[in-house]
Amino acid sequence: MRKKMLSNKRVFIVLDDVDSNEQLTALAGDRKWFGPGSRVIITSRDSHLLKTHGVNDIFKVEQLQQDEALQLFSLSAFKKTHPTENYKDLSMDFVNYAQGLPLALKVLGSFLFGRTIVAWRSARDQLEAIPNKEIMNILQISFEGLEDLQKELFLDMACLFQGDMSLDNIFLQTLESFGYYPGINIDVLVDKSLLTISYGKLFMHDLLKELGRDIVRRECPEEPGRRSRLFRVEDLYHVLKNDTGTDATKAIVVDSCPETKDRRLNAKALSKMRKLKFFKFHHSQTLKWRGKPLKYMPTNELQYLEWSNYHLKSFPSSFQPKHLTVLRMRGSLMKQLWQGSMDLDNLKELDLRDSKNLIEIPDLTGAPNLERIDLTAQVKWMVYDGKPLRAGVFPV
Repeated sequence: MRKKMLSNKRVFIVLDDVDSNEQLTALAGDRKWFGPGSRVIITSRDSHLLKTHGVNDIFKVEQLQQDEALQLFSLSAFKKTHPTENYKDLSMDFVNYAQGLPLALKVLGSFLFGRTIVAWRSARDQLEAIPNKEIMNILQISFEGLEDLQKELFLDMACLFQGDMSLDNIFLQTLESFGYYPGINIDVLVDKSLLTISYGKLFMHDLLKELGRDIVRRECPEEPGRRSRLFRVEDLYHVLKNDTGTDATKAIVVDSCPETKDRRLNAKALSKMRKLKFFKFHHSQTLKWRGKPLKYMPTNELQYLEWSNYHLKSFPSSFQPKHLTVLRMRGSLMKQLWQGSMDLDNLKELDLRDSKNLIEIPDLTGAPNLERIDLTAQVKWMVYDGKPLRAGVFPV
């Protein structure tokens, strides 16, 4: 009926928020349905959907520049294109938080309209701890459209790989070892605007990172030990102090730690996290371990270990991570990693950069698939297999 009615007419049609090929096929299945000179504009979260339907041109909506973002925020918050004088600095705080995302600018501006400056300050401080529910609910629509494996990949990108998402061979092999099939599933996340690629690196908008972290928090709001990923120092401290670790925890990330009062982390409590596959820790003067953490860390599924400024001189003999893909111990105090040979068939990268106390490289015959060794340090020489070796970076 649509073809019969419109085939001889020049029409202008907008199909907004299309999320399936069935919708496009039903509403605009063929150019012949419409008369010469017709235009069909389609908006979608999925660029691949547009490609498969054979659209003529695809335009990616970019994030707003700061001056444009301030105007859009002001239209919602003040009903004019600029903020009231005594609200300027606070307005910029919200604009910076939204990072050019129109949705967030409009939601926050509307929420703050007509409120006092005290309420504005309180709302700003609250955002640092609790994300805006309306913004998260809208962003989560794209997440819910993913398959289960793609959801897990998105959550890992949001929680684990901050600043480490270079599309090099080792990064992709790490994702491959997690079972993510990155070749196709990264493409899907990019198509759905959940990731972007620029200059060989993957990037994720801060609000999407916040969405991912909020989804993980909601796995078990009251007990972080029952969540799949731990990425806040406070949560890790709680779990180790109260010995509430479980098999649910697959990853731990501590990128930094506020320099507050000293905290003691119970190393033995790590032993309950038997499904741990990813551990990234930045040693801090205010975080002290009670016991040797690598002695108790389960290694049955451990695939990624990164520990900046590791504080002990060597690995304990009980530490046998046979499935390890990446081992990064930058700036460690170690003199040697292990004695003899260790079975590390899957190891791709060994990074000992700036480990100034290192005097001997271990036997690496048990790591036949090693692709990259980084020994960059201020020391010029060390020993491997009884022979002097100049420090540096070596492709293997």
